[in-house]
Amino acid sequence: MPTTRTPASPPPHDWGVATVDVDAYLDRVGVPAMRPSPEALATLHEAHVRTIPFENVDIQLGHTPSLQLSDITDKLVRRRRGGYCFEHGLLFAACLERLGYQVTRGMARVRPDSPHGSRTHLVLFVDVAGTRFLADPGFGSGLLMPLPLEDGATTEHGGWPYRLRRDGRLWRLEKPDEHGEWVAAHAFDETPQRPIDYVVANHFTATHSHSPFTQRLIVQRLDRGSCRKLFGNRLLVEHATRPSGQPRAVAADELDEVLRWLGIVLDEDELTRLRGCRWQRCLRCHTVFDDDTEDIVDAEDTEDTVGVDRSFRSTAPFCSGPGWGRLVVVGRLQRGTKDRPVNTTARPTRGVRTVATRASQDTAVSSGCHRVINPTTTEGPPEPT
Repeated sequence: MPTTRTPASPPPHDWGVATVDVDAYLDRVGVPAMRPSPEALATLHEAHVRTIPFENVDIQLGHTPSLQLSDITDKLVRRRRGGYCFEHGLLFAACLERLGYQVTRGMARVRPDSPHGSRTHLVLFVDVAGTRFLADPGFGSGLLMPLPLEDGATTEHGGWPYRLRRDGRLWRLEKPDEHGEWVAAHAFDETPQRPIDYVVANHFTATHSHSPFTQRLIVQRLDRGSCRKLFGNRLLVEHATRPSGQPRAVAADELDEVLRWLGIVLDEDELTRLRGCRWQRCLRCHTVFDDDTEDIVDAEDTEDTVGVDRSFRSTAPFCSGPGWGRLVVVGRLQRGTKDRPVNTTARPTRGVRTVATRASQDTAVSSGCHRVINPTTTEGPPEPT
């Protein structure tokens, strides 16, 4: 008679924690080793976020970031570069474990109220002194300090307000929008992840045409009261408690100086390649963004749009690889149907009228891949938000 076997417990996951150089990491963020406590965790989290930039330079140069901890340590600690959520989170988790903290690695869905929000953000749950904390050092302009994993927990540290709200089995990390309404930055449950889960998410984030990280250069430095942002070639300093200035364009010959100001040092070959990404490429595809929500509007979604009158921008990556500066098409979604599409520009943006490009606002731009035709306005590209 068949018997039921109790499944064996899965083997522990090898996160490569033993390979991290904790002393070099602590020297990098300027914090001494301390016994585990909520206060020490908060100090280390803030030091990490304020010291190590959030950036996607490697992706813009055509490389998928390595998730091997030895490679992350070399890049973020020894070479004093930055990275995005997987690199920040895996490094921070390993150092915490080496320092005596209990850490669970999780995954969050970014912009969970958007149909295009992907479950591709690494979050950490840290247990210390009987309390579980959300640690999130790799969310760009996110948390400076951990939040207790409690319904209604709030922080305004550094002038940046956030709160946690329980929604069934999910936790929602929320921040106020420009109208003062709380909106979800990301949502997550407490399911532990495996290394392969981040390999899959990292591949999508670093290579897919709908990933925001393949669309343009992104660099952010969060601090108390301010956040310095470089999106494409637009530089903005955002202030927590007073109006922010207008973004300004960064010229190619300023790139090295601006990146150093943001805490990123590239060698001459990397700089040359990053500068070259900007102009010497042809159009490959269009991705349409909704300016009101920063959501990606899929090409097929625009075919059935009726009565929509909303600004959009279309960023065009380039055929020979990702670039740090994007050709931007500015316009409005128009009334259209499958049977009567309006004034198309290229196959991916059916139902969308072409109006301008950053490279040339009054001259058609063409290539062997797609054409951009009939510019009809002198509007410039919308400013990043």
